[in-house]
Amino acid sequence: RLAGLVSLSGWLTPRARKALEFHRATPVLLGHGTADPMVHHECSEFAQKTLMEAYNKVTERQPLVRMELFKGMQHTSRPAELLMVANFLGEQLGLSGGEGEEPTKFKVPEWEAGGKSAADSDGDGDDDGE
Repeated sequence: RLAGLVSLSGWLTPRARKALEFHRATPVLLGHGTADPMVHHECSEFAQKTLMEAYNKVTERQPLVRMELFKGMQHTSRPAELLMVANFLGEQLGLSGGEGEEPTKFKVPEWEAGGKSAADSDGDGDDDGE
């Protein structure tokens, strides 16, 4: 069984839709920039809708499908998006928190400090996940 699926600035291909039949209980995290000129964020919104519908047809409880849009971000990543991925993977792999506890949030000092190592290639510095 897959622990989780992550898609950043992506879309749901026909082949991926077919794979849903085998992985319908897998938690999914989608991240996308609202200013992506290569793959419009509506592609991720469509993927989220499709995944939610596919999961609802198979299970009584809805598996976790999360999506975060990053305001002003182009076809790249930001520290906030990478931390979101690290925290999601940590939760899915049981690397943070304990039974009944809030998951521990990962911290990467270089990303939090900003500057050259922060990889903020879009220039607006808005890493609040909006």
